[in-house]
Amino acid sequence: MKAYLKATLGSIMISVLATGCNQDSSNSNSVSTNFAVTGSGQNAVAQGQFQKAFSFIMPSAIALTPPLLVDSNGTQVDLNEAWIALKHIQFKTSVSDDSNGNSVAHYNGPFYINLLSDQPVSFGEIILPQEGLRRVKMLLHKGNSIPADAPAGLSGKSIYFNAMVNSQNLIFEADETTDFSISGSNAVVPERDKDLLTVIRMADLFKKIDLSGINSNTTISSSSRFPAVNPCPEIHPSASDLYTCFRMGISQEARFGKDDGDKDLDANDEVVNE
Repeated sequence: MKAYLKATLGSIMISVLATGCNQDSSNSNSVSTNFAVTGSGQNAVAQGQFQKAFSFIMPSAIALTPPLLVDSNGTQVDLNEAWIALKHIQFKTSVSDDSNGNSVAHYNGPFYINLLSDQPVSFGEIILPQEGLRRVKMLLHKGNSIPADAPAGLSGKSIYFNAMVNSQNLIFEADETTDFSISGSNAVVPERDKDLLTVIRMADLFKKIDLSGINSNTTISSSSRFPAVNPCPEIHPSASDLYTCFRMGISQEARFGKDDGDKDLDANDEVVNE
């Protein structure tokens, strides 16, 4: 079995029933920038040199697919589908999420994102105050009206993965509509010529989960969590099932930051969470 990640050739579908952004009118020092969500390997996200005015036609964040996926034991994983659906994206200036008082702007969806696509993805331009952002809060969404190129398994789900491991089919699906937040103490100040990016590191996610118990075709869901002993200590030491590993791991392996033009979210980029 080949261990190379299969990136679908179809373009990323961002299905928007209602799109909008609000800014804090009390802050006159605002800037127009872009925001993107992507899945990637350890080399996070590449940024093209496209003009912001054409962001809906030719968006500027490009997913880089990881060359190899393995679990925590080094077992090869062939990931065929990876989608996430988001309803609402909100930017905040504080690490804490105690209230909406520090919210500065938001997008409304839903948005259906193919995390394995090689195509650029952007939610388009948004006006943000030039002050430090420390949190992006995204609401997971489940709906029955999904994009034409999305897998049928995404219907009614907010997260859907389909993979082969140990020569068996593995499906992870979540029907949650809970918050999915990325935060940290480092402040990221929006700039006109630098995209804000959220990157989910798929290779790092799978590398922290023990999938040795998958010895038959398996669907992991909120109602079938697949009990396991110490399956992901790096993600959640007290986890006792694979559902918890995947759901918490997606948040843990996500990064939010600003690309400095070197085509990656690395040590040279401003990132809220290390």
